[in-house]
Amino acid sequence: MDDMRTDEAAARREDHRFTTGRGEYTDDFEGPGALHAVFVRSPYPAASIRAIALNPLGVKGVGEAGTVGALSATMNAVCHALQAEGVRHLDMPASPVRVWQALQDAKQHAH
Repeated sequence: MDDMRTDEAAARREDHRFTTGRGEYTDDFEGPGALHAVFVRSPYPAASIRAIALNPLGVKGVGEAGTVGALSATMNAVCHALQAEGVRHLDMPASPVRVWQALQDAKQHAH
């Protein structure tokens, strides 16, 4: 069992590039047909939501609620596409740099 006390700071395990602000995410790169989101604050600070229309996926939700499965589906699609090249695992985020590195590693292990 771990002897760490709850009032002690835990060592950070994230990649150094993320803890230093140099991480790259899929949103950092634009491709053909890329879409962007805009978040707007309500001008009514004490308003109540009385109705929620269906989002483009046909799901009721506010914010990301209607698309919670999108990340898993996207990662599955990326991993499936990379399997033919010998990639067996890809950590999130699936940035272009990580995809390229996974492809290079798969090539190296194939030889």
